[in-house]
Amino acid sequence: MSNTAAPTATAEMGSLQRSLQDWRDFWLTEAAFMLSRESRLLVLDLSEIPSSLNPIKLFGGDPEHDTAVQSLVDHWLAAMQQRMVERACHELNQVLLGESAGRTLTVKKAIPQLTEHALATQLRKAALSTDWRTAVPRIVWSSDGSSAVLDEFWAPLLNDACRITLEKARAHQL
Repeated sequence: MSNTAAPTATAEMGSLQRSLQDWRDFWLTEAAFMLSRESRLLVLDLSEIPSSLNPIKLFGGDPEHDTAVQSLVDHWLAAMQQRMVERACHELNQVLLGESAGRTLTVKKAIPQLTEHALATQLRKAALSTDWRTAVPRIVWSSDGSSAVLDEFWAPLLNDACRITLEKARAHQL
């Protein structure tokens, strides 16, 4: 009986690994698509804030403009948190539920907050800079396909979630 249990456990772990890899790959692709679109929309929204082209702003003298920019960036960060991070975490729970075949395998980990990440501070500063039209896309999604949000926040988050999930699964299996 123990001879058949080991291959079954190995097969289950392999299935979980494939499911996690599929989940990770999907969310990397989804995030790249979303960030490429959202970068352009964020720049467009920032350009529509009154006085965004006002010379007074260039010398740092428009607090109303700065407040409007900060509010817009904070709203954007919160939307990305909900649309990317929380949806991906919910979907991971669904993957785990499907893979666990009735067993409870939960990975308790606080959901990382994009709004509290160092990139959020960089994005807020970039949006207030005089070269915001190039600085903001450099962080969110550049025309060359690079993205600090994707590379420094999103990909590590997905990799950690997969690693932690597999570690928990192996611990439950033993």
